[in-house]
Amino acid sequence: MLSVICAWCGTSLGAKPGGEGVSHGICPPCARRHLSPFIEPLKHGGRPAAAEETKT
Repeated sequence: MLSVICAWCGTSLGAKPGGEGVSHGICPPCARRHLSPFIEPLKHGGRPAAAEETKT
């Protein structure tokens, strides 16, 4: 089984068939926290902010 963990916080996202080892994804809380500055403007027809503008 392939273990899947969040690349941002390390939370286990479960296991998937397909060999042994670790793969990375993003958990829902990290997706909201880190990706919403890029996704929300697109929902309203805008452009995502530049990466420099979203640093916290």
